[in-house]
Formats: sequence, C-alpha cells, structure tokens
Amino acid sequence: MYYELVYNAQADPNVDEKDILDVQRNYKKFNTTKDITGCLIFYNHQIEGILDGEEEKVRKLFDEINDDPKHTKVKLLACEHTAQRYFQRWDMVFQIDSQGGKIGLTERLFRDNLIILTRLVEKPTYTAQVFWREIRKIIEKNRVQRRYVK
Repeated sequence: MYYELVYNAQADPNVDEKDILDVQRNYKKFNTTKDITGCLIFYNHQIEGILDGEEEKVRKLFDEINDDPKHTKVKLLACEHTAQRYFQRWDMVFQIDSQGGKIGLTERLFRDNLIILTRLVEKPTYTAQVFWREIRKIIEKNRVQRRYVK
C-alpha cells in the first residue's frame, strides 16, 4: 500500500532560476534515497506537487516542505492510500518566469503543452485528479493575467 499526497504553495518572490535548478538537482537525489516518487510543477512562482511512497516518509517530506522558507502558503489539497504508484516515472517540470509580465514563444509552448497534458494523462486516483485540475487552474489564471509577445 502506498500513500499519495498533493499540495500547492507559492514560491518565495526571491526564488530565481538558480534556486529552481538547485531544487531540480536535489529533488531527484533526495527522493530516490527516501523511495519517494512524484511530480513537481513550478510555473509563475506557483508550485503544485504530488508525492507517493510510504506514508510516514511522504508526510515527513510534506512537513519539511511546509517548514521551508522558499515555500509560502503551503496547502495540503488531498491525500489517500493507493494500491500502486502512479508517479514513479515523473519528475520536476518548470518554467522560469519571463520578465515584465510578457511571455514569448517558449513559455507559451510550455503552457499549452502542459494544458494538453492535464487533459490527456490518466487520472487513476482522486489525488491525481486534484493535482492535474490545480495545474490547469494555475495556467488558466495566468493566461488571463499576462500579455504575449511574438
């Protein structure tokens, strides 16, 4: 039996590209040693994460995330026991924010591809449904707020 947990948070406004790349590098190494799998999405300083593994280890990691000063407004969205891992082959996905509220082609493709993924990916658990729904909400919310450049 596995435990799946989904959360969201705001990244501290001072988090920059170097911080994100450090997180990406350490994320896989740390989670591998703890036998935790999942997916982390970083977009427009918003974080969506889903973790799965042994319940005690997943809860402990979530507590550490909650105490990390680079995360603010951490909110547990859903959790449940599952018969298998559904995110063992996933990783961290991120888009570095563009400057001045304008986005170019690369960010637009990232956003559009992520929206397509949220519609196509299998959602076998309630927590997975919550995870992908929240990603769609973040992207849709930011699509309205930002201008596009060619």
